[in-house]
Amino acid sequence: MFLYCVWHLYNLSPVAFEFNDKLLLFIMDSLYDSRFGTFVKDTESEKNMMDLESTTPSLWTFINSPENIGDFLNPYYDPEKHRTLSVNLDRPIGIWMEYLFRYQ
Repeated sequence: MFLYCVWHLYNLSPVAFEFNDKLLLFIMDSLYDSRFGTFVKDTESEKNMMDLESTTPSLWTFINSPENIGDFLNPYYDPEKHRTLSVNLDRPIGIWMEYLFRYQ
């Protein structure tokens, strides 16, 4: 639900975010595919008992690696302008078609 809310904010003001919607889709997929240990188990204690840090890759390390980071960056973001989140509430809030209907 949190990522869905972030997606809505991103769509209302895309120039205010350093990442693009591909990152949100990738994180959403990673929540359920068990490729990374980042979202396995509920607590740090459980993760430590399973030694997930040394036995599974981190989602954030993968995303931030030089060969992958470019896929997730927003080309319209300008860090020099220190943009604030400016939301146009006149725009209707839509549904995340790329996520909800991509397999149809």
